[in-house]
Amino acid sequence: MVEPWLIPVFEKSALSKYYSLDNLKDYIIRGEQTLLVFVNIKNNILGALTVQWNNHPKARVANVTSLGGNFGKSSDHYKVFIEWAKTMGATRIECSGRASVVRLHLKHNMGFIPSNHTHMELEL
Repeated sequence: MVEPWLIPVFEKSALSKYYSLDNLKDYIIRGEQTLLVFVNIKNNILGALTVQWNNHPKARVANVTSLGGNFGKSSDHYKVFIEWAKTMGATRIECSGRASVVRLHLKHNMGFIPSNHTHMELEL
């Protein structure tokens, strides 16, 4: 039911270099990633996101691996997500995305701040 919200994530981002939507389904089924579905009062789906947990000795990180939908204008959904992450033991939430997504959704609606790290990659 949320596949239409996540297809653009794979079409517009670098995520498809790493895995496909079918792979994501497998990760969710195996419990390697968690799927959260956002709905309105009428239970219409507004969007979905997936989280992969990274546990470290001093941090439990909720890494947002995909985010798709039309819930970006409402910070209420982001607040629910943040509270859920805290309940799950998260000490921080991390994600990466296209500049427009970061600027419009993450920075303004969720209060994310850019890290001091530069993303670099070396394809082998």
